[in-house]
Amino acid sequence: MEWSTWFAFFLASWAISISPGAGAVAAMSAGLNHGVRRGYVTTVGLVLGIWTQLTVVAMGLGALVATSHTAFQAVKWAGVAYLVFLLAVLPQFLDVSATLWPQYLIMGLTLSFTDFVVMGGYMAIAAGLLRALESAAHVRLMNRVFGTLFIVAGALLSVFKRGA
Repeated sequence: MEWSTWFAFFLASWAISISPGAGAVAAMSAGLNHGVRRGYVTTVGLVLGIWTQLTVVAMGLGALVATSHTAFQAVKWAGVAYLVFLLAVLPQFLDVSATLWPQYLIMGLTLSFTDFVVMGGYMAIAAGLLRALESAAHVRLMNRVFGTLFIVAGALLSVFKRGA
């Protein structure tokens, strides 16, 4: 993987990690319920989920999506429904003429790093807000805000276009 490609992927990894999604909600929920130290177990689980998705992509789905417009569209719209960014994003950074497994390894390590940092930040923020969310009205408001963020993320994913 070339340095410039990795750096572009590194920036995309931050965008993937920071964007509101199920991982962010899980990290914040863990921070609210268990604090940062115990909540990091959730982040380990989220990173293991990244490695599971990466394994599926590396087993051939990524190459199919990278070379087939129809497959890309199918994954893109499945992502809209499930808010899965990974299958639609990884193939754009692959050099299909080079050996794929080292590229997947680099991508997995990069995503793991950014997720550990970002999800840890989400947990710390959530743990800090724990006192403010002791009332049922505040919890209801938080649920509505996150529900809206999921809808916005799905709408943004629906307009995502595959690179040339």
